[in-house]
Amino acid sequence: NSILSFACDVDDTGRPLNGAERYECRFPLGGAPPVDASWSLSLNHRPPHRELLLHRYALSDRDRLQPEPNGELALKIQHTPPSSGLAANWLPAPLGDFGVVLRLHAPKDAALTGAWRPPLVRRIEPHGK
Repeated sequence: NSILSFACDVDDTGRPLNGAERYECRFPLGGAPPVDASWSLSLNHRPPHRELLLHRYALSDRDRLQPEPNGELALKIQHTPPSSGLAANWLPAPLGDFGVVLRLHAPKDAALTGAWRPPLVRRIEPHGK
């Protein structure tokens, strides 16, 4: 069984990921990681327990993730809980700079050939900006 990993420590504009911001990793309908086993999105370094509001360091397809009404899957990466009530899709981020790793266990050909690429991590603009 092989594992394909994609590491990310910057957002879609090239700014370092930082716990002071809110981010989203959105998989379009039908665009989930192509795997024969499972996939996970995790913090690339496990911070001390006291730094996270939940002791959760990863989300995976084995969790009870909640798709959006249009079928897309939006994973929230931020220090504070998401206001939308999507705690199931929340990867708590530590304060300060951090990175995430998307791991594909037994990736399918689309991931191995580059036909499938992971979505970019996008910073969510604060309300009113």
